[in-house]
Amino acid sequence: MKELTQFLKENYKILPLFLGVIILPFNRVIFSEYPNFFFGKFNYFQTQTILLSALILLAACIIYLSLNLKRLKLSSNSLPTNLSLIFLAYLFLISSNLHYLIGFILVITLQTLTKKERNKIILALAITAGIQITISIFQLFLQSDLGLQIIGEPKINHDIKGIAKIRTSFATILRPYGTLPHPNILGALVAITLLLTTKTKNKLALTSGLLSSLSVSANLSTFITQLFSKKNKILIIVLTGTLITTVSIRLLDTDKGSITERIEQTENVSTNKYSIKELLIGTNQNISTENKAKPWHYTPTHNTYLQTFQLAGILGLIILLATLAATAKTNIEITIFLSTMFLLDHFWITTPHGILLLSLLFGLKSKQQLTKILY
Repeated sequence: MKELTQFLKENYKILPLFLGVIILPFNRVIFSEYPNFFFGKFNYFQTQTILLSALILLAACIIYLSLNLKRLKLSSNSLPTNLSLIFLAYLFLISSNLHYLIGFILVITLQTLTKKERNKIILALAITAGIQITISIFQLFLQSDLGLQIIGEPKINHDIKGIAKIRTSFATILRPYGTLPHPNILGALVAITLLLTTKTKNKLALTSGLLSSLSVSANLSTFITQLFSKKNKILIIVLTGTLITTVSIRLLDTDKGSITERIEQTENVSTNKYSIKELLIGTNQNISTENKAKPWHYTPTHNTYLQTFQLAGILGLIILLATLAATAKTNIEITIFLSTMFLLDHFWITTPHGILLLSLLFGLKSKQQLTKILY
């Protein structure tokens, strides 16, 4: 009890933010009916919802910033290029999803943390990743949800149309979600936690989450990033095993609809007729997939670069590429990791959880901290 009291006394400023990060993956929403992501409504990727956990995280950011107002007084120095571009990108996309505004404030907050405080937030991220991995492993073995809908766990069973599954000649495997809206987002949460964690034993423990998610994008991006860094040979060996296992299982899938869908989406974006205005600033709408029955008619393209062009045009794509290039100067690992994942999925810019995870990564991993140019 004495230790807990001491902890609260020392960390009262950071505690709301610490708890906000822990509950971030809980998929509860407000300002809309609970999004049943399996029925293909326009809300499928929650573009018209607001996460309850996002609002709690926003409140935590405001509390922290209000207690540290002196750190917000800008010095005469200019913002680092990568942060300026990140802020520009977020402001450019706020109209498409309100979570960009929350992500914008989150990046500012994380960039004002001290090193000790930043490590505590990484600890919170590790705790929530551990919770999600535990839930996902039970989901994988039970092949159903755990009845945790109160914290946003999706209903998972073989009878639900649209559930992420792998159909093999001998069995159908339901992919685990944790409490997140898709297994690939679960994989992304584990991957960025692994990227931010420094201790080898913690990184190795997190590989179990990469494997349980069965996410090719998360496994491949993490493997390539670690291979490039060449810092941890044991981790690279383990990641090689998780990647080979994941790819092997996914290749056993007799349903190639996911691959076909990605090819079709790419063709639709590249052959679509855009006006000059749409070419420049985008359509602010997902691409039409005309051969699909409504309400699946409009779907995001499973490629962040193409999806950015579709939503925000050439200008948005230039900002995205410039942000990655500028980030490479301060932290090449972020650029390698995101550049790879962007090729394979869209959720980083289209879902609330993706936007906030991206904000956590930019805010915590950037070596050129905003605090260096603040009082």
